Order: sequence, then C-alpha cells, then structure tokens
Amino acid sequence: MPPSVKTKAMFEHDKVTSIFTMTQIFTREKWKECSDILTYEDFRWAWYVVNSRSVYYEAGRSEYLCADEPNNMALAPYLDLLNHSPEVTVSK
Repeated sequence: MPPSVKTKAMFEHDKVTSIFTMTQIFTREKWKECSDILTYEDFRWAWYVVNSRSVYYEAGRSEYLCADEPNNMALAPYLDLLNHSPEVTVSK
C-alpha cells in the first residue's frame, strides 16, 4: 500500500475509533439500554455505509451537532440510484 494511502486509512481508522468511543460514553450516560448492544463492528459498518452514500452539502451550523465538525454531509438517497439501471440482470 502506498504510504499516502496508508496514512489516510490510518487517519480514518483513528477517527472512527474515536467517534465510537465518544458514542459509547454518550450511550452509557444517556441511553443505557443501548450501551451493551452497540459493538464496534456494527458501528464501523454503519459509519461507512452512511459515509459512502453521503454527499457534500454546505448547510448552516446546528446547535445539535459538534461545533468542531462542519455540517456538510447529507444523505441523498435519490442520488444513490443514479448509478443503477432498472434493466439490470444478474446471473451467476
């Protein structure tokens, strides 16, 4: 793996791990019934599913989100359909 790709991959890994840790702390304090259910593997899967289907969208700040992070990611389900065809056929 090229060093630049490895550096970016490690940055993303550390970011997801850090956010998972913050999520664990939050759920233990505020949402106890879910704190034992959420695993790192499930969180990581959900994180990448959402982030790989998100688009850049510059919106205003939200009082409900972290002030350190820009609020510029949005899900646009219709856009995700643009790379699919209704005539697709699947074969083994």
